Amino acid sequence: TVEGGVWVLPASEKAEVADLIDASAASTIISHLRSHFSVIIDCEHHMSDRTLAAFDAADRIVLVTELTIPALRSTKRSLELCERLNYPDSKLYVVVNRHHSGDVVTLKDAQDVLGREVFWSIPNDYRAFSDALTRGRPVTERDSGSPLAKAYVQLAAKLGGTSEASPINGTRPADSGSRLSRLLRRGK
Repeated sequence: TVEGGVWVLPASEKAEVADLIDASAASTIISHLRSHFSVIIDCEHHMSDRTLAAFDAADRIVLVTELTIPALRSTKRSLELCERLNYPDSKLYVVVNRHHSGDVVTLKDAQDVLGREVFWSIPNDYRAFSDALTRGRPVTERDSGSPLAKAYVQLAAKLGGTSEASPINGTRPADSGSRLSRLLRRGK
């Protein structure tokens, strides 16, 4: 357990152990965890049987990308795979990470390439991110007023279905809303 009531089940540090977990084992683990917890899974960055087992079990799939051609091509391939697997559009959410208004590729370009709206964007706030990472603390605790912390709280509110999420890149803080948004805001 980490502070704030969040339980973390990290992957093994030994690569050979990860190979022992196949899709069936992943499905069993996810099912067991879901019977006791609200579960968020940070999947590996390539498609595998384990990833697909997590996708199958998911209520929502959040595909995180950046505004670069290689990242958008990879995201498009992932979306096409999800379409072939008959996942409903309502299950898929695209989030742009490290967004900066001066990016060569714009949010509109990304939406055109992906054929869908960008659900949310996280600003490129290197200072807040680096400080939180270096200190091993959530950015919402280290610098709750930063654009990055606000974007995470607002994303959690929007994913949690509260009406307090601001429009993309907005600055209005989320209300108490979902449990996830409350956990992310606990440092305020």
